[in-house]
Amino acid sequence: MITVPLYLDKIGELRYGVLAIVWLFLGYFGVLDMGLGRATTNQIAKLRKSTVLERENVFWSAFTANTILGVVGGILFWIVGRYFFSNVFTMPKELLPEILASVPWLAITVPIMTTSAVSRGAVAGMEYFGVLNVLQVSGTILFQVVTLIVAYWHGADLEWLIASGVLSRILIGAIYFEAARQLVPLQGKPTCNKTRIRALLSFGGWITVTNLISPILVALDRFVIGTLKGAQALTYYTIPFNLVSRFSILPGSLSQALFPRFSAYSSAEAKDIAIRSVIGLAAVTTPLVVVGIVIIKPFLSVWINPEFAEASAPVGEAVLFGVWINSLAFVPFGMLQAQGKPQLVALFHLVELVPFCLVLWIALKLGGIYGAAWAWILRVSGDAVLLFLAARFPKKLFGILLPGALLIGLTEIVVCFLGDSYFMRLLVGAGLVSFTLIWAWLVSPDLLRGYALSLLSSFSVCRFRR
Repeated sequence: MITVPLYLDKIGELRYGVLAIVWLFLGYFGVLDMGLGRATTNQIAKLRKSTVLERENVFWSAFTANTILGVVGGILFWIVGRYFFSNVFTMPKELLPEILASVPWLAITVPIMTTSAVSRGAVAGMEYFGVLNVLQVSGTILFQVVTLIVAYWHGADLEWLIASGVLSRILIGAIYFEAARQLVPLQGKPTCNKTRIRALLSFGGWITVTNLISPILVALDRFVIGTLKGAQALTYYTIPFNLVSRFSILPGSLSQALFPRFSAYSSAEAKDIAIRSVIGLAAVTTPLVVVGIVIIKPFLSVWINPEFAEASAPVGEAVLFGVWINSLAFVPFGMLQAQGKPQLVALFHLVELVPFCLVLWIALKLGGIYGAAWAWILRVSGDAVLLFLAARFPKKLFGILLPGALLIGLTEIVVCFLGDSYFMRLLVGAGLVSFTLIWAWLVSPDLLRGYALSLLSSFSVCRFRR
């Protein structure tokens, strides 16, 4: 919220769009993790009560394998990256030399990404989520702020901006490793076990397929927009998309906390906690999504400018619906992987790829970036249905979630008809939010309601004391 307007002011919409696709393209090479970050979490969660030596062996086996994979991936990026930016991605010709000069920096980042995944996985497996979240938030802030400082100090040269981002990632990777060293803990000499590597790769094999296809499904809309519509259209799409995608912090955090438990629990225990988690997640996220749909256009008008809001707000309003659906799917996604069924998740993503490409191309041609947003929504909706069916959740769960989906859909329709009348948008939106809060309270699990009452009670006591 702070850095994006500053970036746009300092480097412009075109350079911001190019920078966004560079980081997106680099992020795809995280697939070379081969699922070992997730596999490390799974194995260390099962070994929490075992000896330190066994946990160390898991860590060093995964770390060694991912170091090798990362180096290979860096070389591959050096080759593929130059071709992609020179021949595939549409950008002003004057920016191409700056990007090509940055490719070696980006190649260095690939092994940092793969080894950092193992360190994060080890910390998650030990369930030190407070430490993990502090590091993730700090790393995100560091990455944003350092690059922005360089933009103001040296100018809008993309080579300098990318190099500063890479150096930030190297520092973040070192901090993750130190956290793993202390919390696993890593006490003896590094040991690498071929049998352990095979076991990790066996679990991570289907995770790799998911990691290979999932980034394509997640990023394909932006790649296609950048290729067919150019960098400016990509900026109008990427900024609201990234903004509303921050709602995924909630389901992502919950899924991260659940995964070690799903790995250690029996099938019946895992399904019970998964169902309660989905309902609780819906109760928390539905009111937030309704609020987001109501306020995103006024917010973008103030945050950036009214012209930008007019072009990009419809994308954000639409994507919020998909974000809600996708957030609920985090739970069955994690449960299936942790319970030894990662092949189902991978197969679903393989099945979705070709239809999504076709629908995305048609939607982008007919509806521009707004059509691309709805193509993405259709994709995540189909993915969620498949995951819930594979997890064999009871049908009554869908009956519980349906009113929440209808309230979000009604809000989407209302804001379309109200247009630029911000006063009416906020007035009617307040009523919709009220109905959504009532529904959320009625469906919330008892534990969640207890937390809410405790929070309200604490707030009331603080006010009374003042």
